[in-house]
Amino acid sequence: MSSHGNFIDLRGEADLIKQLKKLSTKTGVATIKKALRKAGNKIKTSVKLEAPVATGNLKRSIKVFNDGSFASKNGALIRVGADRRIAPHAHLVEFGTEDRQLSKPSVVTLASGQVFTITETGKMPANNFFERGYDSSRDAAILLFKSELVSAINSI
Repeated sequence: MSSHGNFIDLRGEADLIKQLKKLSTKTGVATIKKALRKAGNKIKTSVKLEAPVATGNLKRSIKVFNDGSFASKNGALIRVGADRRIAPHAHLVEFGTEDRQLSKPSVVTLASGQVFTITETGKMPANNFFERGYDSSRDAAILLFKSELVSAINSI
């Protein structure tokens, strides 16, 4: 079992995969989904610990979810990421930004009544909170995933 990028790869776990194939399709899919969700929650918790807090939206946005893909619907994929409706800026924090010229000036009015016209943004350094959280929890998530599958198989 190894990890490639931000994906967990079960190639090489022939015995585990062989045992999973003995389960009925419905039971096997449910077992995998449950194990993936638990492993995903372990990663989510770690990422949240690393997330910077200004308003709390970024931390609150970290979720475990199915993405609607065929693999996700059939129990072979789960994602951990930011809910863009809560924190549309998550990728900017993770990867940072360069100085940017706005294509159209933005007018901002402060509560004090002061009005500012913004024509460019400053540079923001990367804060790889997601990568740090994933890296620090990946191995534990893999072990949890595997132990959940073995436990389910042994209980049958």
